[in-house]
Amino acid sequence: MLRWFLRVVLVFFAVALLFRWLFRVLGRSAATPPAREIKTGTMKRDPVCGMFVVAETSLSERAEGESFYFCSERCRERFRAERRALHAPPTAGQAGSGR
Repeated sequence: MLRWFLRVVLVFFAVALLFRWLFRVLGRSAATPPAREIKTGTMKRDPVCGMFVVAETSLSERAEGESFYFCSERCRERFRAERRALHAPPTAGQAGSGR
């Protein structure tokens, strides 16, 4: 029984060494996919959807001396539309409705 166990251990280590040697010779780049580039920088929050974006690479808008950063063109357009609605003059129906 002890001989059988020692043979199994010996074969296990021999196979492990063989694979280690093969990975060194062939290189791991063929077996693993290329790493994705991770964007780093100052993180800012999109004021429309709340998603965090990298300030240096995202869409931006400057309004009233403050910079705003967006995850997509859609969020930037929604931001612009909301700002236009806030700064639009009141219509006749809105002016007389307050009591």
